[in-house]
Amino acid sequence: FISGSSDNTIKIWHFKENVCKNTLNGHDGPVMSVCHIKNTPFIVSGSSDNTVRIWHYEAGQCKAILKGHSDQVNSVTFIPNSKLLVSGSSDDSVKIWSYEDFAKPNCIQTLKGHTHSVNAVAAIYQGCLLYTSPSPRDRQKSRM
Repeated sequence: FISGSSDNTIKIWHFKENVCKNTLNGHDGPVMSVCHIKNTPFIVSGSSDNTVRIWHYEAGQCKAILKGHSDQVNSVTFIPNSKLLVSGSSDDSVKIWSYEDFAKPNCIQTLKGHTHSVNAVAAIYQGCLLYTSPSPRDRQKSRM
């Protein structure tokens, strides 16, 4: 499994052996969110340095830095059955990123409408629905 920390690192853990197999360095702020892109050796991280990063966790390398948020990235996820990532930020926005080429991802859409920080994003119903949650009083559902 993977974990992100306030020491700006991401750790790759071997559960059965109870050891850290690798530490990924590169963020300039605490890592707020991490997720694994299913059926790939890639993970995605969001940080208080306002970036989303794509990592090849087996090689221990950052493959791409996605810039576009103006405040910390609180949550990242991937949309199943697609080549899309989603990030939610304290800049009150949600960004959808295409990663057809892991080395050159790009923002294809910015969703605005929240009046507070976006704290969580989740793709449900096989990626047809995106759920964002900044706070209990300001929730939205967006159809993809």
